[in-house]
Amino acid sequence: MKKIILILMFFTTLYAELATNENVTKLYVATFDRAPDANGLKYWVNDSKLELEDIATSFFEQNETKALYPDGYSNIDFINNIYNNLFAHSPDQDGLTYWQIRLDSNKISKSIMILAIVNGAQNDDKSILDNKTAVGLRFAEGGLTDIESSKIVMKGITADSATKDAMIQAIDSALGKASTTISDASTGLVWQDNNDTINIRKPQLNTSGDTIFTYCNNLELDGKSDWRVPSLNELASITDINNRPAFKTGFKYIGDNLYHWSKEEDPKNSSNGVGIGFTKEKEQGVGFFSFSKEDALYVRCVSGTAIQ
Repeated sequence: MKKIILILMFFTTLYAELATNENVTKLYVATFDRAPDANGLKYWVNDSKLELEDIATSFFEQNETKALYPDGYSNIDFINNIYNNLFAHSPDQDGLTYWQIRLDSNKISKSIMILAIVNGAQNDDKSILDNKTAVGLRFAEGGLTDIESSKIVMKGITADSATKDAMIQAIDSALGKASTTISDASTGLVWQDNNDTINIRKPQLNTSGDTIFTYCNNLELDGKSDWRVPSLNELASITDINNRPAFKTGFKYIGDNLYHWSKEEDPKNSSNGVGIGFTKEKEQGVGFFSFSKEDALYVRCVSGTAIQ
């Protein structure tokens, strides 16, 4: 009983907690027993403008939640489900009784109970939740959206980090086979939009010659081989300051806080190049930055008639 009281005391310190990819992923695991899909995670973290507690409440307005926990679903079954989703075991009897009394008497909502259990995870329970969270993040940040697959990737994840590593490797393997591009009708440009854009970083210049320019020149994607590093104006053409991160609608692989190289040199400092930062932190969601040409930044290759 003392442990559960401590969980609630700990949770009260998280009032008005900002939503992040990590803590919303934990909500998906707890509520739905699955990884978040890329579109869902982006909506709740970047677009909904809700804090974590409000997101947890809003989950219970979703059709998926209503289907899993329909009217008449007992509080005992609900508590057992949440524990099994998170930790692959039922609560001990004291824990079950504690939560049942509070749910039955409406002293606590189901959404707050979930957050309290998530934030109170200890020992092996914390390890299994951390492993499931890592898998869920990799699934969503890889741009994956298939709901059935989001359930499958949670199967067999235990407190053993090897189960996490094996599943992430399987996800990476699947992503590596799924090359993607996106066409921008407003400019006629075709953009690289695959897993590399949120995982590979290269410099503008280094002694080995392995740069953003050689990467784009050697890229073959979706039957195209005429890829190049975009200009600053071309990068700016895919921004939307109403989004955070500030990518135009339609891009799947958008990650957070990604600094993308352009092909251009800083006119005020020939040792530096110029790039754009796509981020959810900035007030306008995007910024222009000067970096040393030897800095490793992300690159998103482009094809088509150049924008001057």
